[in-house]
Amino acid sequence: MEPLVFKIGTIRNPILIDFKEFNGQKLIDIRKCFIDKNDSNNLIPTKKGISLNANQLNQIIEVLNSQAESITEFFGINEFREIGVEVKSTMGRSFQCRYENKKTTVDIDEELRNRMSSDNVSLFIKLVESFYSALSEVLEQEDEKELILDVFNHKLSRQL
Repeated sequence: MEPLVFKIGTIRNPILIDFKEFNGQKLIDIRKCFIDKNDSNNLIPTKKGISLNANQLNQIIEVLNSQAESITEFFGINEFREIGVEVKSTMGRSFQCRYENKKTTVDIDEELRNRMSSDNVSLFIKLVESFYSALSEVLEQEDEKELILDVFNHKLSRQL
C-alpha cells in the first residue's frame, strides 16, 4: 500500500498529515513542520502535533460533525462542512468492541470471519465480549482498554 501523507497549510508553515504504524498500532499523525535549510523539499516535523489511533480520530470526527453549527458560529463563517467520515471498520483491528444500551457488541472484520468456522466465530465473539466486559470493570480509561485490545489483536493476528 502506498504511504498516506498529505501536506496542508502554507509553504512557510506546512502541516503534515501522516498515516503510519508504530509498535503495531495504526495512527494518524498531524504535525507542524518547518522547511530544512539545506533542502527546501525536505520538511522536518516539530514537537507540535498529535498522533491519534482510529478510535480517537473517529471521536474527533463525531464531535466536529455533531458541533458543526457551534463551530460555524465560533469562527464566524457561513458554513462548516461536515467531515462525513465515519469509521465503521474494525479500526485497524480484526475486531472492534462497543458498549451501547447496556450491551457489549463485537464486530469482526471479514478477513478474520472468513478464517473461522461459524462455531468458532460465535465462540470468539463470546470470548471477546467477556474480555471487554472484564476490562471495563477493571480499567477506567477508555484509552487503556483500547491499548490492551490493540495488543490482544496483535498477538491474535500472529496466532491465526
